[in-house]
Amino acid sequence: MGAKRRRYSHKLKKEMVEKILEGMPAARISREEKISPGLLSRWKKEYMEGRFSDIQAEITRLGKNIARLEKKVENLSKDNIIKKRFKG
Repeated sequence: MGAKRRRYSHKLKKEMVEKILEGMPAARISREEKISPGLLSRWKKEYMEGRFSDIQAEITRLGKNIARLEKKVENLSKDNIIKKRFKG
């Protein structure tokens, strides 16, 4: 069976990318943290696109919450339609 995927916190990703931007070689971070250079490169790209900002994280969280609530409303609407059909 394959190795488990490691999950990295938003904070840790941001810290590693900021080290790269401050001049620390990505290869050094990659070796020390046992992270592939490609993954660090992707995180850097995402950081530069603004995906690591607190505002973006909040937007993502709220978007997921909206989707969950919309699904709940849809299910409740269906339940109400069924109840009206059997009641009347």
